[in-house]
Amino acid sequence: MKYILVVFSSRKDAIGFYETLRRANIYSAVVNTPREVTSSCGVSVKIDPKVLNYVKNAALCCNSFIAFYMVEEFGIKRKILKL
Repeated sequence: MKYILVVFSSRKDAIGFYETLRRANIYSAVVNTPREVTSSCGVSVKIDPKVLNYVKNAALCCNSFIAFYMVEEFGIKRKILKL
């Protein structure tokens, strides 16, 4: 399973970004940020890789945006790559 994490340093911005996507009918979820990803507020927004280009500008406009991460899960193991 592959997905993108949009990581912020502010919980308020993470939730606000999620709400923006929800209003645009783009599926997303607020999830705990994995331990492998540091310098975050503890929550991130999970999106499908197919919508990354659609949502990239909205995330970049947030002052607390940190980075995008590609996450691949293989059972209980996962690989995380900063984009």
